[in-house]
Amino acid sequence: MIYIISDKQTTIDDGNYFMDCVFFGNGIGNFILATPFLQNLNNPIIFIEKTDPRLDAIKSISKFNIIELDTDKELSGYRRKFVLWGFDHSNFRQATNGAVVQPKPDFKSGLHEKDSYLQLLSDFKNYPTSIKIDPAWKMYHKSIEPLICIANGCNAKWAAKKYPLNLLEKLLELLVSKLNARIVLVGDKIDEHFFKPLKSNDQIKNHIWDFSGKFPLAKTADIIRQCNLMISNDTCLLHISDAVGIKSIGLFGPTFWTKNSPVNGNCTLIQSSSGGCEHFKCLHSKHLYACPNNVCIQTITIDSIFEAARGLL
Repeated sequence: MIYIISDKQTTIDDGNYFMDCVFFGNGIGNFILATPFLQNLNNPIIFIEKTDPRLDAIKSISKFNIIELDTDKELSGYRRKFVLWGFDHSNFRQATNGAVVQPKPDFKSGLHEKDSYLQLLSDFKNYPTSIKIDPAWKMYHKSIEPLICIANGCNAKWAAKKYPLNLLEKLLELLVSKLNARIVLVGDKIDEHFFKPLKSNDQIKNHIWDFSGKFPLAKTADIIRQCNLMISNDTCLLHISDAVGIKSIGLFGPTFWTKNSPVNGNCTLIQSSSGGCEHFKCLHSKHLYACPNNVCIQTITIDSIFEAARGLL
């Protein structure tokens, strides 16, 4: 169901009549999955609340004009307005007046997030996801040494989506010993701390290039673009890999691959089993945020990831 905040007609008073505007208040991966929808709009302006901690990262990869929203005032003259799920418009009643508001979709039904946005339009083209890239660091390596990018992001709230460090370490040992891989670590400062023990492992430490916490997101996208393969949990870097055309392996535990999977055809998905957890597939529930041991994602075996990687290289 879609509803309208107000049936007031927008007026042409600021030259924006041929533009659409979108109010966005969700994660980076959500934004990437919204880009096919945004590409169907007329020169869209994206409004994101100024206090949103994801604002700078989204601005760095967005091909669309993003404006920081800090005051509630009438925004008239736009052809259409859309409030996407995740944006709290309660403090921006004047700004969002006349907007089409997307309620939180029922993702348990199997609906994909990209499709949830496209449903707001009566007619659309099925564009791929798309991001902006900022050139970073040129990685020179031997041609016989595949570059395998590793991401295992998510903040404390989403910690249950992470692949455990002990299993990840054993996986990297296999990739180095069997495939002669160069491991490229990416992520933010939190991920840099998570990855730190890997660089003390004598079997793999000389095969690791650690770029986690080193670059802003658009430059990290360029690092990913230079790799032969990405292995990642369900996080925004998996969607960035897909958007820049790199083959990837996505590890899905408590979240729905039917909602969150990359859409450009570059990703091989590995979905965990429940691991005996009665709350399995607990996305957007209290169980996910309070999960003590994420037993589900631990059912994804090292061998299954390794065989998928070998098959894609």
